[in-house]
Amino acid sequence: MPQLGKPLVFYLKHMAEMNRLYAHDEDEEPDLTGLADADRVREMSRAVGAAADGLAADFAELCNRGFEEHFTKSGAAVFTSKRKRSYNLQNWGGNARFEVPSVPGGWFSCGAWLTAPPEVRVPLPEGACGFVVVWLWAKGGRKGAEAIWKALGGRAHSRGEEGAIDGNGSVALACVPIRPEPPDSFDVDRDRLLSEVLKTMTCVGPQEVKAIAGFVAGLTEADES
Repeated sequence: MPQLGKPLVFYLKHMAEMNRLYAHDEDEEPDLTGLADADRVREMSRAVGAAADGLAADFAELCNRGFEEHFTKSGAAVFTSKRKRSYNLQNWGGNARFEVPSVPGGWFSCGAWLTAPPEVRVPLPEGACGFVVVWLWAKGGRKGAEAIWKALGGRAHSRGEEGAIDGNGSVALACVPIRPEPPDSFDVDRDRLLSEVLKTMTCVGPQEVKAIAGFVAGLTEADES
């Protein structure tokens, strides 16, 4: 049974403290204020953080492949590009761009990222240590988010800036809880979690995709500014 990975689950369980101790960028210094054994803590946090980055990027790439299969299998949209792994490592998530052949000029992005409070303003369910936030984005700012929301008939978690995801034009389809089993462990079934993530895409079918693409294709320069 493939696992999400202990370093990643540990980081999610201690997100606030690990963010303080672990600097993602090489030229960024972690906050080790008040620690008696700062050098040892620095090395440990770097090791755990780097491993968590890799595991999060791996999972994000699995999600992207699933999203690509979802849209291309139905013929609703065609995959055109995705973020590089360096982006996924830094952001614990990635996204892919899809064009809609039946709507010239119509396209959208879909992605997933792993997170936990305090980075996300959504309460954790009992037994969960974090979330996989599945999202859609369309250009046009808030109008883009409203177009997605309308196309989905409100069958989504929230719009951008409402707690689950930042950014105009974004809609969080779902916040899938990451649940260790047992709760006090660091074991998360990766394939089960991936299956739960991909199930959230069932509300985004050919009709919804075409509606989103139609909105994007109809944007003027004034709408995009």
